[in-house]
Amino acid sequence: MRNSAVLLLCVAAICSSVARADEVPLEQIQSAIVVGVEQILATQRDDGVFALSENHMDDYPLGNTGLAVMALEYARPHLTGQLRVRTFEAIRKGIGHIAQHPPEQRTYSAGLIICALYKENPERYKKLIGYYAAMLILSQHGPDKGEMCGEWGYRLLLPPGLQRGPRGTVDNWGDKSNTQFALLGLYHANRVGFQIPKHIWRRSREHYLKAQFMDGGWGYRPQLRPDPYANMTIASTISLNLCNEMLLKKEVQCKPPPRSKAVENGLKWIADNWETGRVGSDTYGLYALERLGIIMGRANIGGHDWYNDGARMLVGRRRWGSMFGTPAVSAAFGVMFLARGLEPIVINKLQRRDTNDWNNTPYDVKHLVEYIYDHYQLPIQWRIVTLEAPMELLLRTPIIHMSGHLKLDFNDTEKKKLKEYVMRGGTIVGQACCSKKEFDTSFREFVKEVFGGELRRIAKTHRIYERMRVRGMAPKPVVEIFPLDDQQGRPGVIYLPHGQCRNWHLGGTRAREAFAVGTGIYFYVTIECRKMYERAHPEAAAPMRPQPQPEREPTRRDPVPPPRPGGVIDEEE
Repeated sequence: MRNSAVLLLCVAAICSSVARADEVPLEQIQSAIVVGVEQILATQRDDGVFALSENHMDDYPLGNTGLAVMALEYARPHLTGQLRVRTFEAIRKGIGHIAQHPPEQRTYSAGLIICALYKENPERYKKLIGYYAAMLILSQHGPDKGEMCGEWGYRLLLPPGLQRGPRGTVDNWGDKSNTQFALLGLYHANRVGFQIPKHIWRRSREHYLKAQFMDGGWGYRPQLRPDPYANMTIASTISLNLCNEMLLKKEVQCKPPPRSKAVENGLKWIADNWETGRVGSDTYGLYALERLGIIMGRANIGGHDWYNDGARMLVGRRRWGSMFGTPAVSAAFGVMFLARGLEPIVINKLQRRDTNDWNNTPYDVKHLVEYIYDHYQLPIQWRIVTLEAPMELLLRTPIIHMSGHLKLDFNDTEKKKLKEYVMRGGTIVGQACCSKKEFDTSFREFVKEVFGGELRRIAKTHRIYERMRVRGMAPKPVVEIFPLDDQQGRPGVIYLPHGQCRNWHLGGTRAREAFAVGTGIYFYVTIECRKMYERAHPEAAAPMRPQPQPEREPTRRDPVPPPRPGGVIDEEE
């Protein structure tokens, strides 16, 4: 994790070299992060526990510690000097305390601790992550709970093998707040390699569909705050979206996904209530909003820049509010919002005009970015973008990805914009999804018309295949490039005629080769291509030049998930 820090900072410099005038200044955001970190550090006791809260959250010493550790982990890249050293030591003590104590039988704790351990070192703490995931699986409300089926309450059962007395009890009710943290924890356990039973996601999805109000919002629970409000609507929208992704069917044919009207209605509720002050009024809600934007690849929600609006609110306040009412808890959620929003966006997935053909494999880019994030400990992100976006925004991201089955239909303005993007340092990565000839022919015609040349197949010794060679794989996927002669041969276009986007979309161990070539393309573009461009155009170089990629193995191998205590298995393929 630590060895990739320099590379991450270099990528961030590349991606942030063009700034928008209306953005909150980076210095103000980093200053707010420092203030929040100091608040969190001030709550740590000698035994490593973070005593973040002064109310009922005192019953969650490990959960509070998990929240603090997670916030500090995300903040670390933005800290310097002794504060960075103190933060590292605080994380070490906090993680040590969590690892040395029996699992805390609380839903908030389980979700937050899984996320903290995932962020710190998923391989080292995989067994403990498995225990907490098992507790969540065992404690979800089932059909016997009626309308609460698919939810979680506050308390959890211990899994077999951890019992040293009573297993504990679960609450007779559930709520959307506990449930969002349970699903978030299981989502990260899945990314570590645990296969979560499909019925867990199915029950929660059905619950959210039934509990949604006609206006698109969600409340806390029928007996308490039943009416829809912002925090629960944001949390429920992203939770439902995660359930939809986890229930993805491995279909043979690629096609645009069916619309989730419930998710769309949730997004509309959020957008409609943006200006009322109901959205993003406290850091708990902003943390949910951050996850919504990042996981769904959205820079805007209903035309609102969620990060810039939230950052402006946070840097403009001396005291951050939270539903938990304590400054340190508020600081933890606020720090995560600010820090995660600064993670570099490295791939823009192009939403083409007047067609759904751009999204035949909806989770392709998302899963590739998550693969790189997980295996190389590089906190990077992706977004969906259209060619209506200003050039200054497009240039902040080194890769525009496009794929499809059908003929491309760019107008002259769009072609001009894509050419400018490439000539100013960007790279287009194209894929013929399912090797479709219609897309393949039109993509080659597009390259010839816009750039005046033909695509060329790369040799098997090319650096793009480096990640495959290191891992003992044959460089099978065909990759073609269009080199720019006036930029030292930098590939302005990279093309896969037999697209790997379907394998990225489906994921799993069978996608190893597809992820390896995608990872190779990512590192080649963000390091080698950038150096070529800067040598050709030194006046356009980013403030911090990228360094050579780390010569090391991934931090994790492709997961082959074993069954874990408490039934962390998948009952259907």
